[in-house]
Amino acid sequence: MIEITFRGRGGQGAFTASKIIGNACVKQANLYSLAFPTFGPERRGAPVSAFTKIDTKKIEDRTQVQNPDYLVILDESLFNVNELKNLTDCTVFINSSKKFEEKNVISVDATKIALDILHKPITNTAMIAALFSKFDVIDKQSIVESFKDNLSPSVVDKNVELFEEVLKEVNENEKARA
Repeated sequence: MIEITFRGRGGQGAFTASKIIGNACVKQANLYSLAFPTFGPERRGAPVSAFTKIDTKKIEDRTQVQNPDYLVILDESLFNVNELKNLTDCTVFINSSKKFEEKNVISVDATKIALDILHKPITNTAMIAALFSKFDVIDKQSIVESFKDNLSPSVVDKNVELFEEVLKEVNENEKARA
């Protein structure tokens, strides 16, 4: 089973990102997926986590993910580098202008790119692109189709543009790190 945790704040689209990935896996790879959120007070700006589980068989386990294969942080304030000690075999994607020395941490300034393209600091599709750079389960067209299924038609094209821009930046940053 592949397990992904998305962390963000209410209004940033963590749960939508979780659903987009799950939907793309079901459509393209004929996999099973389960996407679900957890949050405290239901208000914009409150911490939110969302989980996506992907498997070749029906998923019965509906518990929160404790040790994900991928951790996607939409809001840098929700990440503490010390928590990496507790994660094994996890790749972390973080929305940050900072560069991290840890090999398993990939940062991208998703907020800046989202503001440039969407004119809003909504980073979920940007961080999906970062995840996609290391997630070889589905192809790009499946993500685009899942955008169409899960986003308002009026914002799909801009989110595809954002996805492409972030993917390009992550790939360039990875080449520079190598």
